[in-house]
Amino acid sequence: MFRFEGLEIYNDSIEYIDKVYRIADGRFPLHEKYILTQQAIRAVNSIALNIAEGSSRGNKDFNRFLGIAIGSLFETVTCFKIALKRKYITEEKYKEIYDEAEKLAKKINSFRKTLQ
Repeated sequence: MFRFEGLEIYNDSIEYIDKVYRIADGRFPLHEKYILTQQAIRAVNSIALNIAEGSSRGNKDFNRFLGIAIGSLFETVTCFKIALKRKYITEEKYKEIYDEAEKLAKKINSFRKTLQ
């Protein structure tokens, strides 16, 4: 087993990816397919990818990769805020994405503290 596979933050990020895919693929209009949809998907995938890649490094580098993962998480939330403003999603769906992001960000930040 790779180090990252045993991390709760990694597994939570994989679950978050599924949630984002379900919402973005099913609700964003076709003309956003190569703009907002793809940006949200790239951003959410980047969370798990940075956790995985960072886990192969020393603690200082891993901490930096986790910071990048947090940035990607914020980017994902922003994509959904744009979608909300454009009425592609409901307030309820935005809150669902936002609340999960907030939980994941707290977990990642808590884990970062263990690396210092």
